Amino acid sequence: MKQDIDEHMSLLTLITTEVENEISTIVNAILFARNNAIHPVIITPEQYGIELRKTLSYLPPQTKYPLEIIDKNIPELFSLVNLVSYVTNNKIVFVIKTPLITQASYDLYQVLPVPIKSTDKTFIFILPNFKYFLISNNKIHYTSLENLSQCKKVYNNEKYICKLEKPLYSVHTNKICETELLYGNTKLPTVCDTRVAYIPIEQWYKLHQDNNWLFVTPHKVIGTLNCRNKEPIDIELVDTGIIQLSEGCKLYTTNIMLQTNSKNLESSYNSVLPHIDILTDECCKKIRNKNITNIPFIPLKYHEKIDLESLNLASHKIDTITDAINKMENETILDKV
Repeated sequence: MKQDIDEHMSLLTLITTEVENEISTIVNAILFARNNAIHPVIITPEQYGIELRKTLSYLPPQTKYPLEIIDKNIPELFSLVNLVSYVTNNKIVFVIKTPLITQASYDLYQVLPVPIKSTDKTFIFILPNFKYFLISNNKIHYTSLENLSQCKKVYNNEKYICKLEKPLYSVHTNKICETELLYGNTKLPTVCDTRVAYIPIEQWYKLHQDNNWLFVTPHKVIGTLNCRNKEPIDIELVDTGIIQLSEGCKLYTTNIMLQTNSKNLESSYNSVLPHIDILTDECCKKIRNKNITNIPFIPLKYHEKIDLESLNLASHKIDTITDAINKMENETILDKV
């Protein structure tokens, strides 16, 4: 009798342990799903690849998976999925969503204003229409993005898969400044919105390329370049430009310190600068020829971290100044009495 009880207790302990392990595994799978990660108990990468191949003949026309369904691409495809979990009829359901892409591909640009020095501490720039801009490879259609939150990187971080929420526009019938500049115009297109900004202190903006920065300086700046195992050297920075630092280098000026990051991946991102001399363009002669001293510029704030995107806000303030300038120009002597 005692032996039977011991056997039953051992069996009960074993079953209880197995149930606890099952519950723990399910809880872990749910926690993984909350972070958009797939627990192996749901599906393994190998099983995922097998299931994807079964769906190829059912894909909607003109669509495909982001990568070819071969063994070496399965881990990267696995990282692109969106995982949804819910409970229904006392069952936990995990839905694995794999993105589909169209046959068309686009060039993605982050659009930044590049201030060009006009007079002492005064810079002229083109106000961008968008923060991120996409144009089709055949240069026929374009659209825009507010940010890259709807995008995921693929192909060793060289390409993006993006969910486009705005319509595609025709380059030829809906002309904008960005598309016109990409066509290589040597004169500033009339659709471009030029602004003026007062920049009293050097500005730095980190570019998408590793260890590349765009700088804007109202006066000559002497920077000290300090690289690993090399003697420090002084370099001269003037007006506006792009500087690239080698890995292991630091750049010091009186206001900032730039430090490089380790390059884990090589990048083929390139900066595109329009071949336009904005200072000699008709758009900006009116700005340069005016000498109005009793209406102050509204400077960007020194004490905050300034980037070139803040020019969009500053240019809004400049509109108020422009209205005041136009009012002064139209005043007569009688108006001033």
